[in-house]
Amino acid sequence: MRPVQPTHDSPRHSWTRGTLALFVAALSILTMPSAGRGENPADLKQQGYVNDFANYIDAESSDKISDICKELEEKTGDRLLFVSVHSTENLSSGKFAEELLRQWIAVPELQEHSMAVVINAHGDLGFSYGSAVEAVVPYEKVHAIIRASLGVGGANYGPKFVYLAQQLAEAIEGKPSLWARIQDKLSSVWVLFLLAGAVLFLVVRRVWQRV
Repeated sequence: MRPVQPTHDSPRHSWTRGTLALFVAALSILTMPSAGRGENPADLKQQGYVNDFANYIDAESSDKISDICKELEEKTGDRLLFVSVHSTENLSSGKFAEELLRQWIAVPELQEHSMAVVINAHGDLGFSYGSAVEAVVPYEKVHAIIRASLGVGGANYGPKFVYLAQQLAEAIEGKPSLWARIQDKLSSVWVLFLLAGAVLFLVVRRVWQRV
């Protein structure tokens, strides 16, 4: 029987294969999603109610969130925005949300009726909202909803956002609609106007009687 000699690559072939392996590994690292790749609020364009810049939210969850947010805005005039990013870099998630609202909603009146929720690769949730929403859903209430959402869906961010959208919408819908609030303000102004007119009439009448 002819003995089989163990084969060894030449130094040149070993060096070539080793270099190729290192190149492939480096390329895979550069192209894979990274939690350290941060987004800048100024560079992000609003895509709708769901702004999944990090591709963390599945299509089914995205559709559910959009339906909830659309119905909420039609009923109350308040807008919910959900955002996923790889990293907020040196900003907190809350500050990042605040910057997005400022960038995306230029009309102050609309800002007061808007809320943005941001999540990053580490699962850190932050939010920012206008005073009209805060008046109905206090800071502590939002934090309680966010804490409860942490146990939903595990590492899947889609169900977390669906839960947040449902809970926040229910909390906000507990207040009168935007049109009802405007009518209420107008009615209050009208009542004040009538009272002022009545007082002015009495003053003028008394002056006229003395003359």
